[in-house]
Amino acid sequence: MDGRKLHAAGAVVAAAFMAGGCVSQGTYDQLEADKNQEIGALQKQHSGLQDQVQACRRSARGSSSSRRICANRSTRSSSRRLNC
Repeated sequence: MDGRKLHAAGAVVAAAFMAGGCVSQGTYDQLEADKNQEIGALQKQHSGLQDQVQACRRSARGSSSSRRICANRSTRSSSRRLNC
């Protein structure tokens, strides 16, 4: 009988661990939608920053000091516009 009780107790503990890690489908879908929205916003921001860096590089082709300035500005905070 002790083996049966131990087995039952183990099953209860395992079920509790599995239930604790579960989320509802609605919660999962909302989290996934939020994540996808954030990824889209970051990709859009990244694209805009790449465009700014390219424009900066094009405008700096004339002098090496301008290139250095553009390179320094492109490594700063991504929320600011680059002014080349």
